[in-house]
Amino acid sequence: MKIRGRPVRLFWMHAAMAGLVGCGRSSTPSEQRASHGQACSGEAPAQGREKLQTASDRLFQIAGSDTGNPVREAKRAADAGDFRFVGYSALVPGIVPAAYGVACRPDLSQDAQRAFVGPIFAASDVPASAADHRAEAVAAANYSRFGRAFNAALLADPRYPYRDICRAASAGHAPKPVVASIRPQEYGFRDLAPTDRPIDLHEAARRGTADALRRLIKAGPAKVDVADPLGMTPLAWAVAYRRSEQTAILLEAGARPAAASCGDQIAPTAPIQIARAMEWRAMVEAMLPHVPAVQVAKLKDAPVLTPDNRLAVNAALAAIMKRHGDRLHSNAGRASHAILVVDRRGRAEGCKIEPATSPTDLGDDICQVLRGGRWTPARALFGEAVRGEARMRIYFTGP
Repeated sequence: MKIRGRPVRLFWMHAAMAGLVGCGRSSTPSEQRASHGQACSGEAPAQGREKLQTASDRLFQIAGSDTGNPVREAKRAADAGDFRFVGYSALVPGIVPAAYGVACRPDLSQDAQRAFVGPIFAASDVPASAADHRAEAVAAANYSRFGRAFNAALLADPRYPYRDICRAASAGHAPKPVVASIRPQEYGFRDLAPTDRPIDLHEAARRGTADALRRLIKAGPAKVDVADPLGMTPLAWAVAYRRSEQTAILLEAGARPAAASCGDQIAPTAPIQIARAMEWRAMVEAMLPHVPAVQVAKLKDAPVLTPDNRLAVNAALAAIMKRHGDRLHSNAGRASHAILVVDRRGRAEGCKIEPATSPTDLGDDICQVLRGGRWTPARALFGEAVRGEARMRIYFTGP
């Protein structure tokens, strides 16, 4: 038994390339398709994705075998506009991507469901011989040494475009579990002074002067809606940094509040969603005239389990399945919906299962687990928390 898309399984540590690709996202999920049949903002063409994968495969060999010069390789990557970090996945709990010796805001854990991480090295999660374990330990040590030097060199490169987003980690820095919600007002290290020479539109939106932003827009007006590897457009960054003048300049230049979205669904990183997450009502009101009516109608969010609580809930549901054992035969192979009411403070009140389970006390046990979970409340048009109904599909896989 599991909540859809949330299997109860943990994998051992594996290394990865944690992306920050200067030319845009290295790839995007299949559902990330834009309105009117066009590709989503920031989506790289297949040829570009293949080129990035080839670069990752090459570093796989170099890092694991300890045969390359990480500083030279970092320069080579920067020359190609590839600013991805060498990283790894950690269990903290949950599977969280991180980069060797790097701290980012937002934390790279927020990219768990995006095309921000591509695999390089994976330690086996099945029993292996002692020799295999020793070989994996050597490879992991090689990746760690190479990754730390590579990432430090990349951060030091003057062409690195995200120095206010990622920087060298302090001593003792460790990856964090996926948090219940992301606060856009906490994005970025904001101790850098404004600049009149930003590297690109995204940096101009975050900390460039108004004149610098206008200059870059004039030089590349088609780039105002391009999403970066975090899925953020220049307008999204201007909103997150609460820069009213830069936001007005971008809207006047035609930047779309729902950019980086696909079809009628508005992505969580779309500028108007950032404004809603900040509960910046005046900014949402300013953006609404620029959003198609079909998308405005979808600017309401149902309650959901907090990301850091989903694994625990799945584990509890698995324990219920084990406890009921053979009594689950009548439910095997089908699904039910758990329907709960969650108040504006994130507390679950009522719960029912449709269709009802057999035996009925199975449904009671499921509801008890879900009522005890941690919930993010529903959000209305302007981002304010409201009372709402949560619907969760529960699959029964049998004993």
